Amino acid sequence: MLEKTGHEQLTASVLVTLGLSLCIEDLARALWGGEEKGLYYSLPPIILGQGTIVISSVRLLALGCIVAITLVVHQFLTRTYLGKALRAVTQNRRGALLVGVNTAHVRLLTCGLGTMLAAVARVFYMLLYSINPFIGLPLTLRYLCIIVLGGLGSLFGSLVGGVILGLTEVFTGYLLNPHWQETVAFLMLVVVLLVRPQGLFGRAQT
Repeated sequence: MLEKTGHEQLTASVLVTLGLSLCIEDLARALWGGEEKGLYYSLPPIILGQGTIVISSVRLLALGCIVAITLVVHQFLTRTYLGKALRAVTQNRRGALLVGVNTAHVRLLTCGLGTMLAAVARVFYMLLYSINPFIGLPLTLRYLCIIVLGGLGSLFGSLVGGVILGLTEVFTGYLLNPHWQETVAFLMLVVVLLVRPQGLFGRAQT
């Protein structure tokens, strides 16, 4: 489906995937309903400072796994031929094609890797929150904010951007009102695009 939109037509690809996601949401609601669901799993919390500090073991485990996965993906992208080919196609598809990179296989690899990482992320999300068929778009907007904040093409920047956004939302809900947490991501996205469009760890386009 994406192949038919053309390699250079980014807008068409975005519209196709957006429409497909809306179809999947409606299909999921028809098959499983629209009620909230989740995985109920808990571990004994970590208590520090004579009970004054309580750390969720599940959240700490999720954080550790995410950091480990980030390091593995970073090594894959920087040390292996397939990872370097993926980065080359992302930066300049025609140039990668000229030096012998099989761009069709790289696109399939990118789609599979992205789907796998999204599935892993959704498992961790379900351990902490409940889900429904319509949470995709709000989460996608948050992910976009994280990517722009950290810098396009920077894996470490995305990790740091996620931590910054999470801490900002927590403090916003604690100091102001939990309802303002949804607005923080959009405000940060606008500010970053105005002040530093390349993000914290991204490189400015010359």
